[in-house]
Amino acid sequence: MIVYACGGLILLLTSLPIALHHGAGPAGLGVSMILIACGVGGVKATFPIFLGDQYTKTQPQLIHKRGGRKMVTNRNLTIQSIYTLSFWVTNLSSLSIIPATFLESKFGFWSAYLLGFGALLISIAILCGLSSKLVKVPMGTNIILSAGKVLGCAIKSGFRLDHTKASYQASHYNRAVSWTDEFVDEIKVTLRTCRVLLSMAVFTLCMGQMLNNLVSQAGQMELHGVPNDMIQALSGIAVVLLGPVIQGVMSLLAKRRILLGPIVRMAISFIFTAAGMAFAGGVQQLIYSAPPCYNAPLACAESMGGTIPNKINVWLQTPIHFILASGEILGYVAMDEVSYTNSPRALNQ
Repeated sequence: MIVYACGGLILLLTSLPIALHHGAGPAGLGVSMILIACGVGGVKATFPIFLGDQYTKTQPQLIHKRGGRKMVTNRNLTIQSIYTLSFWVTNLSSLSIIPATFLESKFGFWSAYLLGFGALLISIAILCGLSSKLVKVPMGTNIILSAGKVLGCAIKSGFRLDHTKASYQASHYNRAVSWTDEFVDEIKVTLRTCRVLLSMAVFTLCMGQMLNNLVSQAGQMELHGVPNDMIQALSGIAVVLLGPVIQGVMSLLAKRRILLGPIVRMAISFIFTAAGMAFAGGVQQLIYSAPPCYNAPLACAESMGGTIPNKINVWLQTPIHFILASGEILGYVAMDEVSYTNSPRALNQ
């Protein structure tokens, strides 16, 4: 997060009027984008694991509730709830795009960047303040080289990982290797997990493309004074509203012993995303059917130089965002859950 904050600070300082006057804007933007990309990449790669490590109970716990009721905790359901809450909070914070847009239009970009930089400083301060109370798993030895050797051996063995085990190498080739049978089993689990998560890469690509296209689509519709960039805030609003509802449904199903595993939830999220895409396609067809430009929005003479959109209200996109939000909640939470619960501990260090 320090690298992230440094990028935010450079972006803020080089967006000040005096810095822009001296031509520091483009260089500052380039440097800050690199630092922010590195910082965000580091946070996204480590935070889900760090968050899951905070729940240390591995065995079911008997909890006595008021009224004499007794409940038994379930680690998998607890991890699911933790990641759902994390995703909800993330989207709640994403609503900062609303004040940021108005700050930028009234005071300039520097004010919007100041909002983001201030939020980063608060986050860092919270982490530092809670440092002594947080669970920190000690760093282990770097196993990337060993994993590479195992995979190389597997390729030579016809892509059969079982043939790379130390016991197999010793019995068939009288060869001693630097890894154990358990290490090979952990790599097998990791590869199976990656195979599952490969589908989420396509899901993420589709979701990102959809949200970007919705902004472009909104520009072809009647905004009624709302900037089309603001429309993407509907996605965060939908997640904030639907998050507790979906978590409540999951809890209700769990009480009735109907457990939807992460793979099932991923599949359901794909269905929601496909439905959102279909709905967006229908909205686009309505845009093409509306005057003044019909199938050439903002490109005909009647649009007065691209200033008059087709006569379709932008709020028609609202159901799309709620459908996609349902898919996001189910899909991304399940992805984090699978990544954390199925990844061998030795490969997380």
